[in-house]
Amino acid sequence: MNKKGLSPKVSLARFLSRFASSSTAGIGVNSPYKMQFAINEVGAARVIWAAVCAGVGKLLGHRGVFYKMVGQEVSGLDGFYDHEFEEYGEYGIRIPAEPDRVCDEVEAETGVQMMIVDANDLNVEILGHASSVDLDEDTLKALIADNPAGQSRELTPFILIRPLPER
Repeated sequence: MNKKGLSPKVSLARFLSRFASSSTAGIGVNSPYKMQFAINEVGAARVIWAAVCAGVGKLLGHRGVFYKMVGQEVSGLDGFYDHEFEEYGEYGIRIPAEPDRVCDEVEAETGVQMMIVDANDLNVEILGHASSVDLDEDTLKALIADNPAGQSRELTPFILIRPLPER
């Protein structure tokens, strides 16, 4: 997806993005393009309600209310950020549809169990994993809690996790 389909003119997205917090974890809805994506994805009424609730949440010391209300598809959107990768300045990268199915297909083709995650310096979300993975979500999150792929130029799209032999 590119910015052409998300052009916030003098718009609700541009207005609402002014009130969103920024984060060291990457671009959020403080970008008018990501805010416009949220509006396109879940509707203006839900975004406005989430923004109001997020404002109240901030006053009460609660963070992340907006993203909880608009859902993983919005919070998982990457891109529109060219500080590390110039090519991502014009594009947003959506999370995969049916991540569990994707993981099962990769395992069927390669024999490698996998999971798809959205990790940054603030949080780790397990989007999906192969059905053969028998670890609970808390254990899976603990495996990548330190965001080993990184958050800037050092990042890599694949991380191999394997047990170490006993010493």
